[in-house]
Amino acid sequence: MNKITISIFLILAIARYSAMSQVNSSAGQDSLKNKSNTETDYSENSFIDSRDNQVYSFIEIDGKKWMAENLNFKSPKSLIYDNNEKNADTYGRLYTWEEAKCSCPENWRLPTEDEWQQLEKTIGLDQMTIDSIGWRGTPYGNVLKSKNNKTWLNSIHDSPKTSGFDGIAGGLAYNNDYFANIGLGGYYWTSTNYYSSFAWSRYLNYNKGDIFRNISIITWYFSVRCIQD
Repeated sequence: MNKITISIFLILAIARYSAMSQVNSSAGQDSLKNKSNTETDYSENSFIDSRDNQVYSFIEIDGKKWMAENLNFKSPKSLIYDNNEKNADTYGRLYTWEEAKCSCPENWRLPTEDEWQQLEKTIGLDQMTIDSIGWRGTPYGNVLKSKNNKTWLNSIHDSPKTSGFDGIAGGLAYNNDYFANIGLGGYYWTSTNYYSSFAWSRYLNYNKGDIFRNISIITWYFSVRCIQD
């Protein structure tokens, strides 16, 4: 993919968001209120990663078990934000796409793009919104965020409904010494490759109620949520 193609891709994403955001913002709030009365079952539990005995909570959403915490396994090429061990305890570690694919605990794996879309459908997004690119799905991004304000810059993400996914703002890294956006954004890999050096990803932002869907460079370092096989 050349630079011109990428630029067009991003321009189209932004343009589509601009056209739909105002409609989604008001309609989405009403839709969320209606969805809050649904019978979707969210059950929470925990498991132990036998590799290092770390305990992770997980949430069952529409029959799928998702980790409800960021992965914190010390794989060979993973990073800790700012190389500060305290950040790992709160936010987990950051992984390149290739590293993310092989770092989940036994019987767990990196979720596919289709599984992320199914998660979005379960929490309330319609299919047209799910298939779109860029910022979309106001206010359902808030449904994926943690209610622990210590991990986010502010509490604008408060929502009357929660999925239990408990997304946090772990930031990202572009290499092993350039970190950005802790407290501002949570970045998550899918296992689905888009084109050579790109893979599908999701992004939650501290001051938006949307979920950002786009492709990201596979050498960047993002947080990881695993799904059970």
